[in-house]
Amino acid sequence: MTDTLSAAMAGSVDELRERLGGDPTGWRWGDLHTPELENATFGKSGIGPIEWLFNHGPAGTSGGDAIVNANGWSADLGTRSRPCALCA
Repeated sequence: MTDTLSAAMAGSVDELRERLGGDPTGWRWGDLHTPELENATFGKSGIGPIEWLFNHGPAGTSGGDAIVNANGWSADLGTRSRPCALCA
């Protein structure tokens, strides 16, 4: 099990270095998480200025404990919140 976890961690770090560069201090959540937001009504209108006005992105997100599937944590309190599961 330890070998599997070590290999997974090493692979993750290799991928991050490939995508974000060799210096982890420069890594930013928003460089990997860049949603493109398309308006449901006007997003595919075929009219360039309207699409430009109503669609946004790609835009980097900031991360944090209020994002989807996030854990909230602090050193003094430990885990404060966990992702919830929504069932239909």
